[in-house]
Amino acid sequence: MGLDWIPFPAPCKIQGKVPYIVKDGKKLVNCEECPLGFKEAYESGKHPVGILGTYCWYRGKVLAYLLDDLGFDGSSCYGQLDNGRFVLREGDLREILALVTELLEDREGTERLVEERMKPECLETVLWVLESAKWWIERILELGVREVDCWF
Repeated sequence: MGLDWIPFPAPCKIQGKVPYIVKDGKKLVNCEECPLGFKEAYESGKHPVGILGTYCWYRGKVLAYLLDDLGFDGSSCYGQLDNGRFVLREGDLREILALVTELLEDREGTERLVEERMKPECLETVLWVLESAKWWIERILELGVREVDCWF
């Protein structure tokens, strides 16, 4: 089972910068022309995208599994059921961001956790996942997103 975080509404809609194309007479969002930095972040290896390759989506399962492996509750990444959809609200995102930031700032403590619960050679990947989650959450909040749909 996967877990993608889908900003709702999309950051480009909030910012009024939706890159549209017309295909077969239909107006479609063209994520290849994303003006908000998500495509560049993905292409530079800054964050994992959702399974459908939409640049502003985040592959939340990566972070959920990592938090579980480090001894934290990764289920917090799956959101709360609300009217038939699972949602992370701004407060939830800020709590996840605070934990991720704390793990990044306490490098020695995080290294110790990785050594105890994983393998020392995993440290670089662990830091990349934490840095990518931090960047993504900060970016969507900065762009005015206050809810994330959790699709799994």
